[in-house]
Amino acid sequence: MDLTTLILDFGNVVGFFSHGRAVEALAPHARVSPEQLHQVLHTGPLAEAYEVGEVSSEEFLRAAQHECGIACSLEAMAEKYANIFWFNKEVITQLPEAARRFRLFLLSNTNELHARRFLQQFAEPLRHFDHLILSHEVGARKPHAAIYEHALRRSNCPPEQILFIDDLPANVQGAQQLGWRGIVYKPGTLLQQLREFGIGF
Repeated sequence: MDLTTLILDFGNVVGFFSHGRAVEALAPHARVSPEQLHQVLHTGPLAEAYEVGEVSSEEFLRAAQHECGIACSLEAMAEKYANIFWFNKEVITQLPEAARRFRLFLLSNTNELHARRFLQQFAEPLRHFDHLILSHEVGARKPHAAIYEHALRRSNCPPEQILFIDDLPANVQGAQQLGWRGIVYKPGTLLQQLREFGIGF
């Protein structure tokens, strides 16, 4: 069955990001090590709860501020935390043609502060997408089945018509378990990877 829908991850696919930027910006204001700061902000239970919308942005910032002893305002903390993105031109330059030939969906593990930042910063390339599916709005993160099932309902097409592009193998495997086709994206190889599915730009 022919492909009709491309679903792309945001982070390290449409746009690159570095959590290290946030850690570097906030470390001078914190009473914990950069390693501890990274864990609280990006990989620990608080960060996971924030990505599925279980805590608000203010609750997340106040909890991280308290846990890490961050001595700056919540507004300054939010700005430093969210300023982590830059464009992936390899993918962005293909979006106009991709949008003419396929429906485009974005499927991202993210939170309100990060999404607010990249939705503004990437407003031009993101206008090519039909739907933006964000984990903090859905209440589930990749690679859990619930977020793929949500995307499948929104796509309103058979799973075998979907090609999913993500930089993490576990996330692609989660999609493949629902019958989607998948690519583990590696910078510099997108056009070659697409050709393997009969897509030539």
